[in-house]
Amino acid sequence: MNIDEAISGRRSVRNYTSKKIDEATVRLLLEAAVQAPTAIHEEPWAFIVVQEKNQLNRLSDHAKELLNSGADPIHPSGTSHLSDHLVSPEFNTFYNATTLIVICGKQTGAFVAADCWLAAQNLMLTAYAQGLGTCVIGLAVTALNTPQWKEELGMPVNMTAFVPIIVGAPASATPPVPRKPPNILSWK
Repeated sequence: MNIDEAISGRRSVRNYTSKKIDEATVRLLLEAAVQAPTAIHEEPWAFIVVQEKNQLNRLSDHAKELLNSGADPIHPSGTSHLSDHLVSPEFNTFYNATTLIVICGKQTGAFVAADCWLAAQNLMLTAYAQGLGTCVIGLAVTALNTPQWKEELGMPVNMTAFVPIIVGAPASATPPVPRKPPNILSWK
């Protein structure tokens, strides 16, 4: 697969099989992530891999709890298009994916978040090239950054979870989503 096919074909997958991603594949994705460009070669990222089903379910429940209670500053109560799903006990924030990879970064530096997002793009394109699906789960960011989850997942207090990405075997094909053409504001 060439890079144009990967960029044009990758989709956010929200329906996964129960097939677990093996360690070698996870390591391949992480190796791709750290090849991302980084401001002044800081490489501020660190990774957390969660594959334990019970832990994923508890984290999903905690994220939904924070959203439903209005305690999530990123997603104010009632503004999410997922509002109906969030109250359903059956809804899983991670769409039943078997792997969550969290890209974390040091809390200092103007470009840390950008560096982490660049690493995320590499990871997601590599996953797609391997026949896997991915989706960034912004709903999990607040929960991941609570003291409880930082401790449970081994994230140092001086780090922030920036990009939670689920990875797994897609249960079905994800149709293409039309994109607007580039909005060029100036070309001098």
